[in-house]
Amino acid sequence: MLPSRIIGSLLFKMRSETLFSKRFFTDDISSKGLSNFQKRVLVWTKRYPSVDQIPERISSSTMSKAYDKFRWRIAVIGMLLSVVASFGYAIAGKRAAARGDTIGRRYMEWHEELQPGSTKPIA
Repeated sequence: MLPSRIIGSLLFKMRSETLFSKRFFTDDISSKGLSNFQKRVLVWTKRYPSVDQIPERISSSTMSKAYDKFRWRIAVIGMLLSVVASFGYAIAGKRAAARGDTIGRRYMEWHEELQPGSTKPIA
């Protein structure tokens, strides 16, 4: 067993390396500048009014906040589309049931096609 002092110093060293490393405190995104997608994200999240007005370099916290807002908006849009699609499928199912097109009837027709001596071609 390691003494508690050694374990404590190892934990502090691991924590300080992760918290105070350069990747958490970078002021600029990169030396290459922003990609077109990153610029579109900044405009869509209303950080900047247009793509032309975005500076060459921005802080990583600004880009991180823009990505968070972008991710949130995409998730909300996906949920709304799922709700609309589920209502659409429910309406389509009710219309099919009103026509008499049910799964049970399709199942019985399929079994009739598989019966020996059936005149219907197997699709």
